[in-house]
Amino acid sequence: MKKIVAVVKEPYKKAQVVNIDDDLKTLQNIVGGCIAAGDLPNMEDIYGFCNDEGLLIELEPNVYRPQWKDALFGPLVFVGAGDEGESVSLKEEQINRLMEYFQNHSVNSFGEMYTHVQTGFKHYKKNESVM
Repeated sequence: MKKIVAVVKEPYKKAQVVNIDDDLKTLQNIVGGCIAAGDLPNMEDIYGFCNDEGLLIELEPNVYRPQWKDALFGPLVFVGAGDEGESVSLKEEQINRLMEYFQNHSVNSFGEMYTHVQTGFKHYKKNESVM
């Protein structure tokens, strides 16, 4: 099985760079079920995956996407986007962009996330709690 470099981000935790098997089952195991696209704004060269039922099964909020006025829930996994649409290892520059995004846009608490979503991110500021 081919291994690729990925970034895994759990709710309320620091993201980790990991080597994963390049297959659907591994992605499903990381997010805890059926996968759905969990892309981030302005990162077309990176595929993001989340649990397709994250909101329905009440997974914890993880990362804000204020440009889209929402957040991703549950464990997330990110891999590089290959030229032919395949998943590939993340490059160092892509990892650095992801880590910067997480530093600025990680959810600190459910209450904070709820306030931002309910107000349409009117008072959202990078890396700053409203609580």
